[in-house]
Amino acid sequence: MLLATVFDAVVMVADGCSLIETAERVKPALLMVDLLLAKKNIADLISRLREVSPGSRVIVVSVHDEPSVAQAVIEAGADGFLVKCHLGILGVSVRTVEFHKYEMMQSLGIQNSAELIHFAIKQGIVQI
Repeated sequence: MLLATVFDAVVMVADGCSLIETAERVKPALLMVDLLLAKKNIADLISRLREVSPGSRVIVVSVHDEPSVAQAVIEAGADGFLVKCHLGILGVSVRTVEFHKYEMMQSLGIQNSAELIHFAIKQGIVQI
């Protein structure tokens, strides 16, 4: 597994409280946080993550592509901001994207999305 060579753990959580508890316990190198996990205030969530896991890089992911959202996230202390792709605008179905993603992962010997992200970072396709 590609991630095993770089990361000690890959964990998915369902809400902000679980994220804070897991970050405090695991102390991950990277936290990918969906903006929806911060039901009330992203600044509070990022601040709390910094307290419990100060060495972690925090990347916030959102469907919102407005510059004001990205600016607020960065000002709140995130290390980065990623916008989820709006596939409908491109005229491509989710199923089509998933099919091509699966085919690409098979040809690269990648088992899951986390490994795919790691591969993209390692190859310089994505920077954190």
